[in-house]
Amino acid sequence: MHINKTAILEAHNRPMVESIPGLPENVLGFSAKGAVTARDYESVIVPAVEAPFARQKKVRFVYHLGPEFTGFELAAARQWVGE
Repeated sequence: MHINKTAILEAHNRPMVESIPGLPENVLGFSAKGAVTARDYESVIVPAVEAPFARQKKVRFVYHLGPEFTGFELAAARQWVGE
């Protein structure tokens, strides 16, 4: 049996949070799958949030937790709630 280590590493390094395209300008949407890490939060959510807040005071959020979602890493949960 051959194990493709490159494919495993690439899958492991892929963010578990993705932006949801096609939403109105004042709405940010994210879809989570697998276990969301602090790195996912920092690399996907934070950059996506900064631009809309610079333009307007109110931004709405949609955060989809699908059937593939397994939870938050403790560090990601702390960042999400602002600790």
